[in-house]
Amino acid sequence: ALPIFHPVTGDIPFRELGLQHINRIRANIANAGRTPRMQQYVARTFAMVWRSAQDFGIVDVACPTKSASFRLPRVDNERQRYLTVEEEVLLLENVKKRSPQAHDMAVVSLDAGLRFNEVASLNWQCVDLEAATLRILYTKGGRDRTVPMTNRLKALFASMERGKPSGLVFPNTKGIKHLQVPSAFKRGLADAKLNEAVTNPKLRASFHSLRHTAASRLVQAGVDLYLVQRILG
Repeated sequence: ALPIFHPVTGDIPFRELGLQHINRIRANIANAGRTPRMQQYVARTFAMVWRSAQDFGIVDVACPTKSASFRLPRVDNERQRYLTVEEEVLLLENVKKRSPQAHDMAVVSLDAGLRFNEVASLNWQCVDLEAATLRILYTKGGRDRTVPMTNRLKALFASMERGKPSGLVFPNTKGIKHLQVPSAFKRGLADAKLNEAVTNPKLRASFHSLRHTAASRLVQAGVDLYLVQRILG
């Protein structure tokens, strides 16, 4: 493991750490051949610890990462993979063998273009079968949106036992929200072998590829790009 903080900070009191220290830490990460993403993770962790120190009265000034001169390298790791119809069928078949719930979550993402967190946060009061819409409340952009259901989605939700209005549609085995993509989906993806011989990380299939697939199909169907943007949030 790469020693990150201590070689730079040593025994310096936390309140005395400044921009020069975080910049040296960044340089050490880069010189060790680590990715720009690692620099982002470390800076984010440093900022979280600093905020906790502020809460406990240990420091009373802004975090050095808030300085106008502090810059992190840009990282472009946006997934570009979308699925063909044949790949979709293969993936869903393999995921369903592992977990019907993981399969259903994948279908929701495929047909509604939802991010994983939006699927995991979906509760029954946001599922309107009569209007055939989903109300998405916990969005990355912070704005609620309404998404139309496909016939497949409407049939899926109609077949499920409806819980309490505030209840999660897809709770985990402990009855609470999934915090990460279910391992059953990942195993089903591996079983489908969609990533065999794919070396470029951007082109590897993942749960997020389902959202990309939804966007691609909307565009191919001639849906106005502004409307696609509104649906996907």
